[in-house]
Amino acid sequence: MSMQKPLVFVVDDNDYTLLQIRKSLQQAMSCQVLGFRNANDCLVNLHLNPDFILSDYNLTDESDNNQTEPVMNGEQLLVQLKNSRPEIPVMMYSSRNSVALAVRL
Repeated sequence: MSMQKPLVFVVDDNDYTLLQIRKSLQQAMSCQVLGFRNANDCLVNLHLNPDFILSDYNLTDESDNNQTEPVMNGEQLLVQLKNSRPEIPVMMYSSRNSVALAVRL
């Protein structure tokens, strides 16, 4: 009987950070990791049933010049996730040094 590895979604608009987190998680936890550069891509793929979601707070994917709608930040993603899939654990991270932000999230 083979156990399927846990599936972790990582959301970060910085390619380097996304790659480093993916590598670290795969090595430390032996899990499957899917990375997304924006919140919308994460939400579209919820049908894959992730076991855990790790997301940056500050998502500003400016590489897509053809955007027709505003970019969703991590807080907006968290609200969407908790409304649609509250059973999925979500951890947010940020380089901001704000206690108020940490408490709100």
